[in-house]
Amino acid sequence: MRTITRQFKRYGRKIVAVVPLLLCLAGIAAGQIPPQTPWDVQFPFPIPLGVSGSNNVISLYNNGQNVWCMTGTLGGVLQDLNGNRYILSAAHVLSTNLTGWFSGTQTVPIVQPGTIFIPNCGYQNLYQTYVVGNLTASLSVSFFARAYNDVDAAMAQTVPGAVESTSSILNMGSYSGIVAPVLKKGMAVQKMGAASGLTTGTITAIDEPVFTTYCEHFPTDRFGASCVYRTVVLRRQRAIEGRNFAIEGDSGSIVFTKDPCPQPIGLLISANGNHAHATPLSTVLTGLQTTSGTTGLALAQGGGGCTPPAAQVASYTTGDTDVNSANSVLPAFEAYYSSLMSEGIVDDVGIDLSGSEAMLIVYAANGIDPYSISNPPLTNYQFVAANAPASFEGIPVEVVTTPTADASTGISSTPVN
Repeated sequence: MRTITRQFKRYGRKIVAVVPLLLCLAGIAAGQIPPQTPWDVQFPFPIPLGVSGSNNVISLYNNGQNVWCMTGTLGGVLQDLNGNRYILSAAHVLSTNLTGWFSGTQTVPIVQPGTIFIPNCGYQNLYQTYVVGNLTASLSVSFFARAYNDVDAAMAQTVPGAVESTSSILNMGSYSGIVAPVLKKGMAVQKMGAASGLTTGTITAIDEPVFTTYCEHFPTDRFGASCVYRTVVLRRQRAIEGRNFAIEGDSGSIVFTKDPCPQPIGLLISANGNHAHATPLSTVLTGLQTTSGTTGLALAQGGGGCTPPAAQVASYTTGDTDVNSANSVLPAFEAYYSSLMSEGIVDDVGIDLSGSEAMLIVYAANGIDPYSISNPPLTNYQFVAANAPASFEGIPVEVVTTPTADASTGISSTPVN
């Protein structure tokens, strides 16, 4: 056994962790109606996926003279063993109520396009001809201090005849529903988003946390046309690098491998510049199945479907030797840092895939080390970097600060006509 010991003289205590050697993107600022893309318009029924959509909870403020609008991406179609079909997207796109986001499961209509593109944001029942589904289950994000979240996803059962039976995603062609593991460096990916269209990138990290900003709006005269911005740490995300890979309005897109028969890997949640984050699709499916009580929940293959070649499946399943080695010690590495994680000094640990050799990463929390006795006090990054091992179980170690991103839901305010 090995131990990590920290002496906190300021509080007169010692913490000893004994461990075995074993991170709306759809966001539109209030009052700014975005220019429509070819994927923001209303599509005739049955609609394809990869297009604009949102929940249609009507939020009034300013004595009922204004309403809140929003938009995101309706990513794809899930199907359970009973043949029920559900639209998949981010929770901050599909799930909300009048007092803020992430309020859990609600029976609310889902519309296409997002309400930001519907007259009066769908107010006074103008949304009814746009309904494509009804919210079924939502995996909420907690805003409590030091709360760690792993997923931001929701699903809505489709209205009969509203969604293409082939589950096609615009510009994607045929794709598989078989989830691909991420065990390789340089893994090329693609996504179809309602805001930026079909874009490509490369996965650069496994289990990266992201310090994410959400807009929680309170549609009352007291708060007016404004957001209450809240931040949370989303852990265990797939980091993606790609020029303009994702922008505001793309939340809820499904990320696929870039192959002749693409395989899904994750659900797009947030982005900052050319750096984006997607939740592993296996995490999304497990969480939604548990919450909804469905069985056999899986992504429906689309555009006629395709079967990934055996060589492609074997390549992703086998992965790279160095990535597998790093992945095998990751649970022990997390245990090694468990004390600092519980203290809020470290947000998470993961695997860097951006270089020639896979490395273990320690993500230091943003801010000042609350227990520092230095003058000036050390930042969390400075403390963690000064005490990090050069390697762990033979795998090189690096320390970085947890990246930041935006996932504020696509909100705009507009006068009621």
